[in-house]
Amino acid sequence: MAETTLYFTIVDFLIFALMLAISACTALYFAIAKFRRQQFLADSDYHELSHDEEDEESITPLKGGLGIFVGFVSAITYLGIPAETYLNGVLFWSISLTVIPTALIINNGYLPIFYRLKLDNVFDYLEMRFNRNVRLVGVLGNFFNLLIYMTVIMYGLACALSAVTHVSLWGAILSIGLVRTIFTTVGGVNAILWVDLFQVILMIAGFLGLIIGGSVEAGGVVQLWQNAMSGDRTYLFSFDVNPTTRHTTWSLIVGGIFLNLAFLGPNQMSIKKYKTALTESKAKKAVWIGMLLCGAFQILAVFAGIAMFSFYKHCDPLSSGQLKRSAELLPHFIVDMFSSVPGLPGLLVSAIFSASMSSSSAGIYSLALTTFDDFIKLRWKEMSPFKSTILIKSLSCFYGLLCMSGAFAISQVNSILQTVLSWAGILGGPVLGIFTLGFFSSRSNSKGAICGSLTGFAFGLWMFLGAYIYPPFYADPPLYTVGCYSNTTNVSPLIHILNDGSHSRKFRDINEDVEFQTTIASEVKYPPIASLYAMSYLYYSGATWLITIVVGVFVSAVTAAPLKPDPLLLNPHLDVCSCCRKDQQDQVDLLCDGKMKSTIKYHHSASNLMQMETWQVQQELPESFTDQND
Repeated sequence: MAETTLYFTIVDFLIFALMLAISACTALYFAIAKFRRQQFLADSDYHELSHDEEDEESITPLKGGLGIFVGFVSAITYLGIPAETYLNGVLFWSISLTVIPTALIINNGYLPIFYRLKLDNVFDYLEMRFNRNVRLVGVLGNFFNLLIYMTVIMYGLACALSAVTHVSLWGAILSIGLVRTIFTTVGGVNAILWVDLFQVILMIAGFLGLIIGGSVEAGGVVQLWQNAMSGDRTYLFSFDVNPTTRHTTWSLIVGGIFLNLAFLGPNQMSIKKYKTALTESKAKKAVWIGMLLCGAFQILAVFAGIAMFSFYKHCDPLSSGQLKRSAELLPHFIVDMFSSVPGLPGLLVSAIFSASMSSSSAGIYSLALTTFDDFIKLRWKEMSPFKSTILIKSLSCFYGLLCMSGAFAISQVNSILQTVLSWAGILGGPVLGIFTLGFFSSRSNSKGAICGSLTGFAFGLWMFLGAYIYPPFYADPPLYTVGCYSNTTNVSPLIHILNDGSHSRKFRDINEDVEFQTTIASEVKYPPIASLYAMSYLYYSGATWLITIVVGVFVSAVTAAPLKPDPLLLNPHLDVCSCCRKDQQDQVDLLCDGKMKSTIKYHHSASNLMQMETWQVQQELPESFTDQND
């Protein structure tokens, strides 16, 4: 078994620590600035105190799109997609094709409603459209989905740190968990766009560097692709309609659309980006810019995975025992590729941590804010803004420690990408279905929304547990190890380009006969129902969404019809339960007309039900709309 000594050097450690210190100091600076500003805003709402320092008037489509892109990028994307490509090939690139239909659906389906309502909390919509019980179901689904997502991000970062240092996985989880908790509690939620963007640019530069370095190492881009082709990893499309095939073009596109909608549609972490845009058209442009950048980043991640496979095509670090988890592949590759440039591996790996710190900080803060809004605030309504802020920061600390504990619990997970996408489908699909019922079905009621979402969640959980008990078998492409045992030492062409001819490392001998490992299928007899559990995890999101919609519409049809919904709470273009929407469209157009603008304000009544009031600005508005509680 081959051993590896590819760890950070002293210079790498110094660069790594310096970059994290810059991110932490930036957060601390803005936390202090916010605290001083708070002294003059004692009567402000705590939502206002949590906003970024950037003036809303400076928000442009480009900045909004960059904000969407930065929020999309995390350790899951950076570590998971290259590892998936390395292990199974380039087919995963098909998920980048989902950015166009996702942008179209968000801009025409969800964004118009969220932009016009100007909500601080996305789940206020569910209470306005249905009732508080439906809101609670949506809150819990989003809560656990986000909690799992943040936990897996922490686990991925710990794997990355463990791969390039002598720190054990448990030690890495503990150190990263404590740093991230402090970062979030002190002021990390005030993520400054240009700081986050700088880290993302570093990650993009890292991908480009790995692709260029891998091409040089292979002898050119053509040879790089031929190496991947010899490893059976260049299938760009697979139109297999079998739903039990792990990855196909269909599953990646269908599943990717629903996963993107769950993350960027009715999501608490995305609503602010829609709210702060000056006009609806600018918000739509921001969505297009953000989604196209996300798609380009995914394609770069796939090419980085191909470069990684070409580099290790005769000595797989996983099969040879150098690494234990697929999440460790990319950091190991960075150190191996750029070990001739002191400090560069530390800089690129630190970009993974810094960018993920900002996105995960926002996620943990979202958990704290949801807990405060939907549970604590209902009991203590007169809490001062200052106390509210302190309590939210305390909750952020608690959830940071909780994610750290969860990372210990999932330490046996191998594919962080599949884990996140599976649970995003199980929990995010039903939540997306509830919002879809509210947006597009005027006859759906609270009973249908609750029954549909619970049924969808139960189905997704059943499929996940079934696949865990009876894991399906997939024909994975081969991984090679014969080069790991070669005594040949070569000098990389990349080293000559970097003017460091004194450096040498052990390379795989590509002239030996190729050997590869095969996975022997288990002879355990599965019951017939196990074939159902073999459904691709990418279909979880679409299946749970569809079940939520079908059951919700059916239950709503057989129960009492709700009051006529307010037109502002429905999509102005489509209602699946109404043949004619002309009257409602005219009403929405009247409310949104430039000559008759209104400001909408929401507040809780004594009975904890949401009520809506409209104020006239230029002239009297049409008949007021009523509350939409069943």
